[in-house]
Amino acid sequence: MADILSDMNRHLNNEQNIAIGIIINTNNDIFVAIRPDGKSYAGLFEFPGGKVEADEDIQDALRRELMEEVGIYATKIEDFSVEKSVVSESLCLILHFFLVTAWEGEPFGKEGQTTQWIAANTLIPDMFPPANQDVILKLQSDIIHLNKNNQ
Repeated sequence: MADILSDMNRHLNNEQNIAIGIIINTNNDIFVAIRPDGKSYAGLFEFPGGKVEADEDIQDALRRELMEEVGIYATKIEDFSVEKSVVSESLCLILHFFLVTAWEGEPFGKEGQTTQWIAANTLIPDMFPPANQDVILKLQSDIIHLNKNNQ
């Protein structure tokens, strides 16, 4: 029993919260960056975001990361999905995905990364890291549902 509790504590102490923004415009286009060479999953698409600092609110972390990475200030953020990604035996990422539907500024690759807008219905899950793939499918399903309700 002590071994089980020790393992649980080890995993609990090595969770890292990540705030991720799915920036979506009124045409249902999604803003993505291409992961650069030298990073894991190089060449795949990614959403902007990053680590939540100690004692930082997750949405505040998202706003900070969006300003640092793509130069926008998010004014409308909605919870979308939370996913777990076990990176190693000693690290588990808790990915907090948010829809960003209003912002100040125009997003661009502030850190030199290649960026583009892509129609949500044309996103291919395999073009994203594995931890994002279910989120892509959920996003597309939700957009299809919204579009049907608005017709």
